[in-house]
Amino acid sequence: MASAPANEPSLRPPRPLRLLAEPLEVSLEWRAAESAVDRSAEGQGADAMLRMWGREWHLVEWMGPERIQTAWWTEAACQRDYYQAVSVRGPRFWLFRDLTAGRWYLQGIYD
Repeated sequence: MASAPANEPSLRPPRPLRLLAEPLEVSLEWRAAESAVDRSAEGQGADAMLRMWGREWHLVEWMGPERIQTAWWTEAACQRDYYQAVSVRGPRFWLFRDLTAGRWYLQGIYD
């Protein structure tokens, strides 16, 4: 398969170099959502406080979602929306929301 020319952007979203061996469940508290409609857009410009490893990160920029799902008839069906989230302090995280359980997880960290 031929790759895209160097001057054209890749069609695939970039992935972080540091991936966790197992996704880590995290806590997100939405800050900027004024209404239920705003909250349903999760990540579309809303500020959030990410809590994990005994620390907090103020997330101010979101890109996504990128939906990844497997066939519903398989034993381990997977339905996830992936986001890139940028912290005020600089780190960029690769997070996903498990659409079945509604929980958030950290999958990786960008360098």
